[in-house]
Amino acid sequence: MSSSDDNTKAGKVDAGRAPGGRRVVDARRIEVIDDQMAAVLRGMGAERRVAMIDQLVREGRWFIAAAIGVDSPDASGDEIEAQITARMRHGTD
Repeated sequence: MSSSDDNTKAGKVDAGRAPGGRRVVDARRIEVIDDQMAAVLRGMGAERRVAMIDQLVREGRWFIAAAIGVDSPDASGDEIEAQITARMRHGTD
C-alpha cells in the first residue's frame, strides 16, 4: 500500500489531490494564452502547431529521462521508458 493510500485512509489529503489520490485542477495554476499569443498560434497553421507540440513532448521525455537517470542510474532503457510513460500519463509525486 502506498503512503498516499495511508494518508487517504487516515483522513489526510495531499495538496492538489482528492481522496483516493486523484489529481485536482487548481484554477489558480492554469495559464491562459493572451490574445497576442493566440494570434501567433493561429497564424502558424495546423502542421506547424503539431510539430511544435511534438517537439515539446520530445523535450519533456528527455527531461524526465534525465531525472530518472539521476534517481535510478542502474535503470535499463526499458525501465526508463516505462517510468517516462507512467509519469507522462499520471504524473509523479
